[in-house]
Amino acid sequence: MSTECSDFLKHVPAEYDLKVREAQFYLYTRPIKDLVLSHSNDKEMHHWILVAIFEDKSVRALEGFNDDGKFIPVFLKEKPLNERDLKVFELLPIKTSPDELQRVAKSNELNGKDYDMINNNCQNWVKAAAKAVSLDLAEAVENHKTAGELPPHKLAALYLSAGTNSSKDLCSKTCSEPSA
Repeated sequence: MSTECSDFLKHVPAEYDLKVREAQFYLYTRPIKDLVLSHSNDKEMHHWILVAIFEDKSVRALEGFNDDGKFIPVFLKEKPLNERDLKVFELLPIKTSPDELQRVAKSNELNGKDYDMINNNCQNWVKAAAKAVSLDLAEAVENHKTAGELPPHKLAALYLSAGTNSSKDLCSKTCSEPSA
C-alpha cells in the first residue's frame, strides 16, 4: 500500500468482528458551522454520519471528512457525541458485519478524491457508503426526511441503550461464537 493511500486510512482502525447479524442503521446529521455559509439562513449545510447499531448493542459509525482538500474515511466503534443540534433519522435494519462496514469505509470510491463543501462533500461520501452496503440502504438515506427525525425521548433512549460495546472482550466473545 502506498504511503499516500495509507495516510488517508489512518482513521480506520482494525476490525476483528466478522459475525454477520442484524444492524439498525441511522443517519446522524449536524449543522456545519462555517463562516462563509453562516450568513445564509435559508441554506443550512449538515455533516452526515452513517451509524449501525448491532443487535448486541455494538456500534459502528462511518463518515467522510475533509483533510487538506481530500476525502478521508473515518470508522468509529462508538456513536457520535450527542451534540446540540444533532438530528438522528432511523433508516432500516440490514444484516451485515462490523468487518464489512470497515471494508466499506476503506474502499469508498471518494476516498482520496477532492473534497468540495458544496458539490462533493460528506453527504456524497455517506451516500456512496450506503450504496456499497445495500441498495435499500442507499434509498433509505436518500429519503431519510420522509422517515422523520427521532423525537427527543427516542434519541435519549438510543443513547442510553447502545454502548460502545467494542472492547476486545466483547469482540473476542462475539467473534468466537460459531455462525448460526
